[in-house]
Amino acid sequence: MNRLMNLHPILLGSALVALAAQPSLASVTSITNVRLNPTATGLDLVFETEGGDNSNIFTVNQGNSLVADITRAQLNLPNGGSFTQANPAPGITQVSVVPLDAN
Repeated sequence: MNRLMNLHPILLGSALVALAAQPSLASVTSITNVRLNPTATGLDLVFETEGGDNSNIFTVNQGNSLVADITRAQLNLPNGGSFTQANPAPGITQVSVVPLDAN
């Protein structure tokens, strides 16, 4: 299990979207589960992973949203292809983890 992000509501404003690029490369990190752990100062977004550990995370603020692009990663979640939770912490209206493309 790898912790890839520690997020704070001050940075997020109202929403977080994590995009996992679906690579066709041989060395990919498979994201098998997503958890949100509330903390005293914000929220930990925890990815449980298998396989390679060469993913990079790029973030950009878009209005009230923080978008994180995770390279060389593929979503393999048990309940389908995405994860969404509404109102996970004060000041955060939604956290979504979705595939960037269908590759």
